[in-house]
Amino acid sequence: MRDTPYSIVLVEDNHADTFLLRQALEDAELHFDLTVLEDGGEAVEFFREHEANPTRTSPDLVVLDLNLPKYGGLEVLTALRSTEAGRDIPVIITSSSDNPEDRRQTEELAVSAYIIKPSDLDEFLQIGKIIKQLLTEKRPRGANGSPVT
Repeated sequence: MRDTPYSIVLVEDNHADTFLLRQALEDAELHFDLTVLEDGGEAVEFFREHEANPTRTSPDLVVLDLNLPKYGGLEVLTALRSTEAGRDIPVIITSSSDNPEDRRQTEELAVSAYIIKPSDLDEFLQIGKIIKQLLTEKRPRGANGSPVT
């Protein structure tokens, strides 16, 4: 078992989804620190600050909603992937949309998973298990990522 908590950045503007994701991580018995960024502008700035300060530790995982104020999730993901530190950070996309074009674009940016936000509470809580598996298996990410639905 890992001694230090996993550093997870959640970019999500919906407070209910933030609450549910935190609950899902706790239910999965994952030891974590969660940084919540509520819009795309805040997220882009966060990743730029990380790039400018090489002594800062990169997060272990980013959970990114596609529909965000200021900058959309695809813009945030593009900004993250354009940084040296951000190229290798696993990213899970969450979205209420199953748009094939969104999936294609995120796959090109090497996401680890694409999850449609479930409307059922029990299904939503399963996201914690997906995240735990991704973090603990340390699977390499291919050029097209490995989307999970």
